[in-house]
Amino acid sequence: MIVRIANKERYRDIKIRDSVSTIRKLLYNELISTKRNNRDWKTIIEEMERVLRQLEAIGENVEQPTIETIIESKLPNWILNQVYQQKEEDGQWSVTKLRQLLRKIINRNDQVMEWQYLDNVSRKNLIKRHPNASIPENSALIAIKQLKQTRGTASAERNQLNQENPNWSTKKKRRPCIFCNNNHWDSKCHIYSTVEQRIDRLKEINVCSNCFKSGHNELNCIKRA
Repeated sequence: MIVRIANKERYRDIKIRDSVSTIRKLLYNELISTKRNNRDWKTIIEEMERVLRQLEAIGENVEQPTIETIIESKLPNWILNQVYQQKEEDGQWSVTKLRQLLRKIINRNDQVMEWQYLDNVSRKNLIKRHPNASIPENSALIAIKQLKQTRGTASAERNQLNQENPNWSTKKKRRPCIFCNNNHWDSKCHIYSTVEQRIDRLKEINVCSNCFKSGHNELNCIKRA
C-alpha cells in the first residue's frame, strides 16, 4: 500500500514537471515570437509583461540576460534610447528595473493622453460658451497646468466625461489573480503559492496554463508556437 502511494505521488510529480516544462517552453516561444511594432508599442510591452508574469507564476526566474535582450529587441528606438540612458545611470541594471521603466513610460503616456483629451473637451466647452472668442494656440499648455494644480477639478471633469462617454477610459483595471480571484498579480498569489498548487488549480477551474484563458488546455492553445 505504501509503495503504491509512493508510486502514485512519483508519477504525479513527473506529470507536473512535464507540464511545467511544456508551459515554460510555450511561454518562451511566445515571448520570442512577439513581433516588434513601433505603432502599437504599448500592446507589445503589455503582452511581454503578461508572459513574464506567467513565467514567474510557474516559478521561473526571469532575471536573465537573454530575457533582457529579447525585451529590448521588441522596443522602438525612442524607448530604447531611454532604456540605455537609464542603464548608464544605474550600475546595477536588471530585468526588474527594465520592466519598471517600461511601466513608467506607459503610465506617463496614459497621463499625457488624458490631459490632451481633457483639454480638447475644455476647449470645445469654451467655444460653446463663447463662440465669438478667439482661443489662443497655447491654451492647451495653460489648461494642462491648471488641471495639474487643481486635481479636484480634473477629477470632476473626468467623472463628467465618463458619464457622457461611458466607453471612454484612460485607466486600465488590473486583472484579478487567475488562481484566487483576488486583486493582485498571478505571480504574487500566496493562497496558491507553489507551482504544483497552481497547476492543479488551473486544471480545477478549466483554464489553459499557457495563456490563462478558459475553454481549452495548453495542448490546444492557439498561442502555442
